[in-house]
Amino acid sequence: MAKKGKKKKKSPRMLKKKMPPNIKQMLEEYVRQERFDVVKNIARRLAERYPHVPDLYRFMYIAGQETYDLPMMLESSYKWRETSPQTADAQLMYGMTCSNCGFVFTARDVFASVQNKQLPEHYQVVVSDYLAMFDAELPAFRAQYPFGDDEHFEQWSLALEQSKILANIRSLDKALEVAQALKEEIPTYADIYNHIATIHWLKGDFAKATEYVSHIIEHIDKEDIFALASLVHYACCQGDMEQAKQWADLLRPLPPTEPEQHMKKAETFSLLGDAEQVMEIFKAYQQDEGEQPVAELYHFAGIASLMLGHEEDGMQYLQRATELDPAHVIARQNLENLQLPEEERSAPWSHSATFWLPEPLFHDLEQFTDDLGLDTDVPAALDTLRAAHPDVEVAYDNLLTHCGPSGYILAIPIAFMLEDRKKIDTIKAFAEGQRGEARIRQQVLQLLCILGEYPHGSFVQMWRLGEQIPVLLFGATIDANIQRNPDVSNRTRDVVLRGLEAMKKEDFEAAEKLFRKAHKQAPDEPSIVNNLCGALRSLGREEEGMEMFRQLMEAQPDYPSGRCIMATMSASEGKFKEAQEWLRPLHDLTEWHPSEFSTFCHANCTFYHKQEETQKAEVWFDLWKRMLPDDPGLHQWKIEFGKLSEMMEEGSLPGQLVL
Repeated sequence: MAKKGKKKKKSPRMLKKKMPPNIKQMLEEYVRQERFDVVKNIARRLAERYPHVPDLYRFMYIAGQETYDLPMMLESSYKWRETSPQTADAQLMYGMTCSNCGFVFTARDVFASVQNKQLPEHYQVVVSDYLAMFDAELPAFRAQYPFGDDEHFEQWSLALEQSKILANIRSLDKALEVAQALKEEIPTYADIYNHIATIHWLKGDFAKATEYVSHIIEHIDKEDIFALASLVHYACCQGDMEQAKQWADLLRPLPPTEPEQHMKKAETFSLLGDAEQVMEIFKAYQQDEGEQPVAELYHFAGIASLMLGHEEDGMQYLQRATELDPAHVIARQNLENLQLPEEERSAPWSHSATFWLPEPLFHDLEQFTDDLGLDTDVPAALDTLRAAHPDVEVAYDNLLTHCGPSGYILAIPIAFMLEDRKKIDTIKAFAEGQRGEARIRQQVLQLLCILGEYPHGSFVQMWRLGEQIPVLLFGATIDANIQRNPDVSNRTRDVVLRGLEAMKKEDFEAAEKLFRKAHKQAPDEPSIVNNLCGALRSLGREEEGMEMFRQLMEAQPDYPSGRCIMATMSASEGKFKEAQEWLRPLHDLTEWHPSEFSTFCHANCTFYHKQEETQKAEVWFDLWKRMLPDDPGLHQWKIEFGKLSEMMEEGSLPGQLVL
C-alpha cells in the first residue's frame, strides 16, 4: 500500500492567479451602472492581491478610458498586455494608449508586432493607418530628438520611452536600469539626465535627483529650461525657498521655444506663487499657440488669474483646461471650489500632493489614511511611518499650504507622527471651520474620530452651504463575511438560508420549521432564535414570538441585532433613556454584518425621529444609504423623510403610492 504523502502546497503564483468567481460579475455590474470610480478602486486593490489576472487590468482600463484617466490607462494596458500577451485587445489598447500619451516609438513597435497576426478587420485598419502615419512623420521625430545616427536613433528613442513608461507605472528600479544603460550610450543628451533625476525624485532621493539635473547645467546646457525647472521644484519640496528663487532667477529670462517649455516655466513660477510671471508666460504662449492647445497652461493661467483677483478670467481659463483635458482633476476641483459660498472657499491651488511629496511618502500616507479603522493598531502604524520617513516637517507645511483641502487628509498622519498638538489642532480647526469642500472636511473629522480626537458615534457641528449641520462620526467596517459565531456548521447555515428564502416567499410555516431545525442544531446562536421569532410573529403568534425574544435577550444581552430591536421598540413606546441604554454599547463595535448594520441604522433613525430630532435621524439615514444603498429597509425612511423623487428615479416606489 502506498504511503500517503504530504499534500502538495500550491505555489504563491498559482494562488494569486485564482480569483473568486463573483468578482468579475460584480465589476461588470458596476461598469453597467457607470460607477467607474468604484471600478477603479476595487480593481486596483484586487490587482495587488491577484497580480496575474488580466481581467482586473481590463476593468481598470475601461474605468480609466471612461474617466479620461490617461495614467491609469497606461498602467492598466501595460499590465493587461503583460499578463495576456496573446490577446489582441490587450496589445492594441496598449499601443493606442502609448500613442495618446506621446510614446510614439513604443506604439509603433507594438503595432508592428501584431501587424501580421490574424486580427479583426477593424483592428487591421487601425494598425495599418497608425504605421503609415508614423512612417510619414518619422523625419519630424528625427528632428525633434537630435541624437545618434539613423541606425541607433529609433532603438534609443524606443528605450527612452520604455524607461519613461516604467517610471509612469512606478516600476522605478527597472526604469532606472534602462535609463542608466541608455546614458552610457548617449552621455551628452540632457533629456536622459532629466529623466533619471525624475526617477530619483520619485524614489525620494532629493540629493541624487539634484545631482543629475545639476550635471546638465554644469556640463551640457546651462540654459536647459527643464533642468532649471526641476531644480526649483526639488528646492521647493525641501522647503528651501531661497535656493528655489535663485534657480528661478536663472530661468526667468530664458525664452521658451515650444509649448512644453512654456508649460514648464509656468509650472515653476506657479510653484513659487508668482502669479504675474505665470501670466506673462501664458500671454507669450498665446501669441504662437499651435493647433493643439496645452490644458496645463490654461490651468496655471486660471490659478494665477484667481490669485490676482480676476475671478471671471480665472474661471474661463480653468473651464478651458477641463475642456482640453476632461481628466484634469485640479482644474475641476478649483472650479468646484468657486461654486461654494465665498466664505467657504479655499485659496486656489495649482498642484496635487503628488507634485509636492516624493512617491514613497505619498504612498505611505495615503495607505495609512485608507487603512485606518477602529481596529487599527495606531501606535504601531505611526512607528512604521516614523521609521520610513523621519523628516516630514516640510511635507506637513507643503500639504497645508499648497495642496488644497485634500492636503489636510494626508497631513493627519504627519501631525500624529510628530505628536505635535499645535498641528493636530490646526487640522481640527480646518475640519470644524467653514473653508474647504464639506466632503473633505467631513472625511477629516471621521479620521480624527478614529484617532481619538472625537468620541466614536458622536455628532459634531460642521459648516455646509452657509449653515451648521450635525455630522455623525462613525468609522466601523461593514463586511458580509463577519460571523459572530464561527462554530455554527455549514449544514446549519444552509438550513437558515432556506428559512430566509421561505420568509421572502411568505411561506412562514416552512420558515418556522426550518428555523426550529436550525435551532436544535445550534441552540446558542441568537440570530437563529431571532429569525424564528420573526416567523412566529408573521404567523400571527405575536405573544409567543415576543416571549421567545425576551428570553433570548435575557440569556444573551450583548446580541447586536437584539439590542437594536429592543432599542427600536423602546423608542417607539417613548422610552428614550431605555432605548439609549440598549444602543450605547453598539457604538463601540468596529465590525458589522450588513443585516446587523441595517437594523442598527433603523433603530437610530427611530430613536431620533420619535424625539422629533429629524435632522439627526436623516444623518443616520444618509449613512445607511451610503453604506448599504440597495437595502430594502431604506424605503420606509425615504417615505418618512419625503424623499419620493429619489425613489421615483430608482424605480423603487411601493405600488400603492400614486402620484
